[in-house]
Amino acid sequence: MVKDIRLLWGSRIHDEPISGLVEVDGDQMWFDTSFDEEADEYVWPRECLLYPLTDDELTVLWRRHHLHEVLVSTHSCFHLPDSERHVSEHWDDIFESGAWEELPETPDYTKRSSVGTFMLRDVYAPPTEGGGLGHAL
Repeated sequence: MVKDIRLLWGSRIHDEPISGLVEVDGDQMWFDTSFDEEADEYVWPRECLLYPLTDDELTVLWRRHHLHEVLVSTHSCFHLPDSERHVSEHWDDIFESGAWEELPETPDYTKRSSVGTFMLRDVYAPPTEGGGLGHAL
């Protein structure tokens, strides 16, 4: 299990981030949450698998992420202070316009071998009761 890890952003959210980008000992890696096919549910507590990325893959991921920040939301941008995170009031217009679909899809990095694991609860605190944003620890 990895110890020095920092949550940068979530790509898919299902109550909590289930995939996205983390920094591990200075290297950025993709994470994806373990899914229990038999139970048809994400493993709880959330165990995340780490996948290495090439420099080219990171460049594309960050480009896509920054576009998401500008057009849609910084809601899952844990690299930003909580006070700078928001959802655009026009995010639904972006999706309805089809502009988002022109971006390349995020590849399925889970087809390659994982290089480690971590528990999401060690790097992420969910929103408090009553809503709000979860945040990186």
